[in-house]
Amino acid sequence: MPTLRASNSSALTIIAAAASGYTAKADDLVKITGDNEVNLAGADDKVIGVVRSVSASTGKLTVEVFASALVTIRAAENISAGAFLKSAAVSSGIQRVAVCAADANFPLHLGVCLKGANSGSDIEALIF
Repeated sequence: MPTLRASNSSALTIIAAAASGYTAKADDLVKITGDNEVNLAGADDKVIGVVRSVSASTGKLTVEVFASALVTIRAAENISAGAFLKSAAVSSGIQRVAVCAADANFPLHLGVCLKGANSGSDIEALIF
């Protein structure tokens, strides 16, 4: 069963690292490029949110995401950060997710992986 980590009662924000070489600034649109890591979004990228602030002491970014919740959920296959997700078969009573093919219709997208993991392990996901 998914574990609710945060919900979007107002604006849902996450703390993420900036990708190597990316100098973030407020109002940048960002994409996921690694586990809990973002980079400036370009043409046709999977934009997940907007930078709201950058910590001068840690370099960490506060990102307001275009999602309703952050959850921990079991991976049905190896899933990398940034992959779009879809519902997968329940196994031993545990709800799981899998990678949603790039050519799939948008309504199939459940969310996007923020921190990946191998099959059978838990991932962190932003749920739309």
